[in-house]
Amino acid sequence: MIVLLSQTKLPDSSNQVSDIVGAVQFKQNQYVNRLWQFMHEAIQSDTNKTLAKAHVDYLGSWLERNNKATNKGVHDEVTQLEATKFVFHIYLMLADLLEYLDDSVVSNTKPHIKKITIDELEALLNINRNIAKNIIKARVKNGGLTLKQLGEVSGIGNKTLEKAKELIEF
Repeated sequence: MIVLLSQTKLPDSSNQVSDIVGAVQFKQNQYVNRLWQFMHEAIQSDTNKTLAKAHVDYLGSWLERNNKATNKGVHDEVTQLEATKFVFHIYLMLADLLEYLDDSVVSNTKPHIKKITIDELEALLNINRNIAKNIIKARVKNGGLTLKQLGEVSGIGNKTLEKAKELIEF
């Protein structure tokens, strides 16, 4: 299931792609790297990227351990509890990844200006940290923020306002 999902989202290729782990070639057996790349492209928050990567790393170690155990003829070293945990971890990781594939969740979920984080502002509006901090300061000062008030923040131009109108709920 995991290999199929990684193949669907990021097919194997001989091209090198720069991602969170450096330059990587995505071959058939490198499904963990392809999942990392997919998450790197799909997840906007650095914190969420780090958490998702840790989840895939953990699952990858389980996959490797179980694969080695079953291919060396030592099936009795994998307990029923370990096998059950392994299956549950696969389903949890797949649920997380499938959430990013669901266009209805992504397209209908805009962060609200009252709750948006500095990281989300940077990623969504393609602005630097200082401008994002100024937005947060203006939000606190005004007890919220309207689109007009956002336009008054230093460093916010017409292009950024148009992006905000599209991507943020006011």
